[in-house]
Amino acid sequence: MRNFLFSMLLVSCGHATATTSNDTETGADVSGGDATDSFGGDASADAGLPPLPAPTITLPAACGVGGPQFCNPLDGQGCEVGRTCDLAADGTWQCVAAGDAVGEGATCSGLTGPFCGKGLTCFGTLGSSATCKKLCCGAGSCGASPCTPLDAIGISKGGVGICAANLPEPVTLGNQSGGVEGRGFVKTWKTWREALALQMAYYATACDDVGGYPLLASATHFGSDCNASGSSEVIPAMQDGTAILSYLEYDAFTGHVDPRWIKTALRYGDYLVNEAVTPNDGKWPGVFRSTGKPMTFPQAPDCGIRSDQPYEIEPDKLGIAGYALLRLTAVTGVQKYAIAALHNATVLAQNMTDGSATTSPWPFRVDYRDNTPNGDISGNMVWNLRLFDTLIAGGRFELQPARDKLWKWMRDVQIPNAAGDGMLWAQFFEDQVLPNNRTAWAPAATASYLLERREQLDPDWQKHAEILLKFVEANFVDAWQGFPLCIEQDFDRKPYGGVLSTYAQAEARYAALTGDADRRARAYMAIALLIQSVNSNGCPGHRALDGGCGGWQEDAHTDRVHNILAVLSAFPGWAD
Repeated sequence: MRNFLFSMLLVSCGHATATTSNDTETGADVSGGDATDSFGGDASADAGLPPLPAPTITLPAACGVGGPQFCNPLDGQGCEVGRTCDLAADGTWQCVAAGDAVGEGATCSGLTGPFCGKGLTCFGTLGSSATCKKLCCGAGSCGASPCTPLDAIGISKGGVGICAANLPEPVTLGNQSGGVEGRGFVKTWKTWREALALQMAYYATACDDVGGYPLLASATHFGSDCNASGSSEVIPAMQDGTAILSYLEYDAFTGHVDPRWIKTALRYGDYLVNEAVTPNDGKWPGVFRSTGKPMTFPQAPDCGIRSDQPYEIEPDKLGIAGYALLRLTAVTGVQKYAIAALHNATVLAQNMTDGSATTSPWPFRVDYRDNTPNGDISGNMVWNLRLFDTLIAGGRFELQPARDKLWKWMRDVQIPNAAGDGMLWAQFFEDQVLPNNRTAWAPAATASYLLERREQLDPDWQKHAEILLKFVEANFVDAWQGFPLCIEQDFDRKPYGGVLSTYAQAEARYAALTGDADRRARAYMAIALLIQSVNSNGCPGHRALDGGCGGWQEDAHTDRVHNILAVLSAFPGWAD
């Protein structure tokens, strides 16, 4: 790895608060500033949008809610023709499509229909005999039957219930039992805050270190026994990069009270810069490896595995790891991480092409020795853009031409392609080689960055984010046990934790800025089902609605936690 002596301002994005430090190893001085997003409350005001719609419907006092609602569940007041008021997937009373509007006592499903009519809700979705029951408020509203309150949250928490003696029996969702009410609201087994705490504690204590690092730094596949001997690979740049982001964000979320989280983030950073880089020669010297052999220190020159050839790297993964390391320096003041990030960005700029209607500015894979490309399209360009933008904000203006060329291609070619066949969003996952394998991960991550930076990045941020989200929703949202969930890619259509939480982050950011109730509901549903995947000991499964512990660890943990915390930055009340 080259040594760069530089003095720069690093901007700490997201929650983490930066510190200033003088690193004696390099003599470089790095100071960071806080640039947190202004989500929560009326985020649209900060974005220059019209104010978010406010609830205006007052319910009877017997309903016991804390204030006005968006609609009246008892009679549908506030909803247009063709819509009815029901408990939405985010746990609040919202106008939703009426569908068949079947009557009281009729068979129903709150997820797939038939849907219940005005003043009714589906009782027992996913159970053996789901039927429409009358909504009610207070004693006497159901005649001789009791009115049992539903589990609404937020502004809708109160006494609105159903005419029944009990709530529906819980059903198994992933690793835990949970309730399903209304139009897919999942009553989780723990609060999101509690489940995250269990998950973080599990990874802090369950497995012994290997090679002086957390097992998760050098192995991608293992389960509750912490046995990674059968693991076929590690994906260092992706897995360790997102781990750094997750641990930094969790440290901030919990108020910087437990030093383990920053210490663990530093260890992931050390693994990246010490053990998982290419040799210091060739066209791509000293850059992060996309794949490697598990539990190997350091990775050998020919460590490429899965669908990477032995000497190949994936250039898009440099942006993920590089940006994470900039964040790590901004928080800790340790300069070697920023030095590594700058080096990777410089090599990216040196090997960049213009891009075209059929090629991205970097290929999906490249032989680091001689720059031989493998795969014309790499769908994930946004993290390289993040890396460039953060370094330029810190004064590295020599990267501006490469950054501008990249953004021009994304804005003028790649993003509009999402309104067409979407083939410029193919190729992201290291275990795939099919050139037409489009993914949901890259467009969702790009939408999130647009929604995070807004006018600072793109005057047309809302239009472009909408194009990307519609592309994901149209092509990658499938029904799983009736739940509409984002799946990973064209040729592996499963709701893995990484992509599902990435999608939820984008949907939540958009909803917080625009008041889009449907996207808010989808974001809540996605994360609620990931919360259900956490075992009682804290070990998460790697997919929504599946059991088990671990598996693909970036889906179970590293690429999940930071996305959940981004959703909570948009809707803080969902934590508890």
